[in-house]
Amino acid sequence: MGVGAAVFAVAAAGLAVSPFGAPAIETGLASDARALLLHDELGFASARAEGRTLILTGAAPGPASHAAAVKAVAALPGVIKVDKAGLSITERVKAKPVAPEPAPTAPMAIPPKTAVRAAADCQAALNRTLNGRRLTYRLESARLSTEDRALLDDVAAAARSCAKQTIVIEGHTDAAGSEAANLRLSERRARAVEAYLRQFELPAALVVRAYGEMRPIASNNSEAGRSANRRIDFVVAAPSAEPPAESD
Repeated sequence: MGVGAAVFAVAAAGLAVSPFGAPAIETGLASDARALLLHDELGFASARAEGRTLILTGAAPGPASHAAAVKAVAALPGVIKVDKAGLSITERVKAKPVAPEPAPTAPMAIPPKTAVRAAADCQAALNRTLNGRRLTYRLESARLSTEDRALLDDVAAAARSCAKQTIVIEGHTDAAGSEAANLRLSERRARAVEAYLRQFELPAALVVRAYGEMRPIASNNSEAGRSANRRIDFVVAAPSAEPPAESD
């Protein structure tokens, strides 16, 4: 066969030779495939041709996009096969919604053992000083007697060992009179004690609480019982994160 016959045979087979020696059909198929992929917004895939086989490479964002790219180029005229081995699928994992973290809660304040011990020692010192003694009040009176002042002098001396403690001065009454009047009277008694102790500039904090007739220690049916209920109690507050509230 002569040279002319050979060229005719190649042309008849549809494999015309390009000026650079590469089959023209490969260049045309690859160009058409790339243009189609871009038009169909499938630009994640790249195409090249080997004969009438299109070879796809790249990374599809999902199975549907992968199938669409293969289907699109397979429909091009002249394509007899699509090699999709080089076209991978990269799944986009949707981030799961993250529930907001709960607001941190403040840990419960637990007083150290040394603070608890110091409060207990202070209470013990006051109890030893009182030793059963108490302030005495006449009916409906908040006036401090000479004996009361002497007793408070001893209380002040004991309280000097109560640094950084809170001493609650509790005022109480008997049940004679109205509840509201007794509440006011118990506060007047506690305030009088507080005012007297303030002059000693004690290292302990002083807090007043008024209870009126609500916390009797004896029966109000007898004069002895009512007299016992007209009293002031000294209570060292337990250590805590917050100081005890004072009576208004």
